[in-house]
Amino acid sequence: MCDLKKSPEISYPTLWSYRVILNGDEKIIKKALEGLDADISPSNKTANLKSYKVSLMVNSKQERDEIFQKLSKISKFVL
Repeated sequence: MCDLKKSPEISYPTLWSYRVILNGDEKIIKKALEGLDADISPSNKTANLKSYKVSLMVNSKQERDEIFQKLSKISKFVL
């Protein structure tokens, strides 16, 4: 059985994906992640918001969290 109170064990480096929801286009994401080799693909679009899947290799939890923070600053939501 899975123990939900423990953090999952993640082996690094690993391919990590984020779902980014924002008002703008992918240029904003590219600028925020400048210097990183990220694959950005459109996911969904409504009248006001666009969703993108952003995937890249991360080397540590710290790097993963730093990327999350960068994406959080330019978007409405990051999942």
